[in-house]
Amino acid sequence: MAETRLELISGLRSVVNIILREMETMGLTVSADVVLGYARAADQVAQQDLGTVLDTQSRDQAVLAVAVGVRACSRLLLGLVGMAQASHGIRRLGGTRSA
Repeated sequence: MAETRLELISGLRSVVNIILREMETMGLTVSADVVLGYARAADQVAQQDLGTVLDTQSRDQAVLAVAVGVRACSRLLLGLVGMAQASHGIRRLGGTRSA
């Protein structure tokens, strides 16, 4: 069981590394500080989210909730990051401008 968990974590780290390499290929170098910021935010959300799921459901229900939640949360994250980046961009540029 412990080996399976380690394999899962290793696989997920590989996915993150692939994503970072793809971003670099597109010219989007991400600093370690930015990755750490995302990681801390994701850890906090996962802890809060899973805490309620794991406290109230059976193991099978929790696994299903996590699987469904990963997809839903990734879409939510994209929307929230997009809104935050747009907001910061507008503030830094002094408002909206026509291209």
